[in-house]
Amino acid sequence: MRGVFHPRPRDSAEEHRHEANTAGLPYLNRYLELGLVPHHTVRGATADLAATVGRLHELTASGNFGFFIEIAHFMGDLPLPEPGSPTRWLDGEARVREQWQALVTARRVHLNLSS
Repeated sequence: MRGVFHPRPRDSAEEHRHEANTAGLPYLNRYLELGLVPHHTVRGATADLAATVGRLHELTASGNFGFFIEIAHFMGDLPLPEPGSPTRWLDGEARVREQWQALVTARRVHLNLSS
């Protein structure tokens, strides 16, 4: 995940995607995309967030790591995709969403980006 908070994360992310694919480890890309979600969310980069969530959807389409989609939606304060999720959160969906949102808010405050 080095470089995710790089000043130009898209360039860095492209490099990481290329490295993972070249090394024969394309499954690592889902971790990269999930790591980019808070970066885009904190900075209010909605177009980048939408593109990242779209790639994450593609990378988890098999159902494996489907909870990554939910975490991304929670962090981005996005509605969950239909038809709903098979994931059952121990603290409940609303509480888990609040916790991810709290992390985003704390990061915004830390970076003095709070609105």
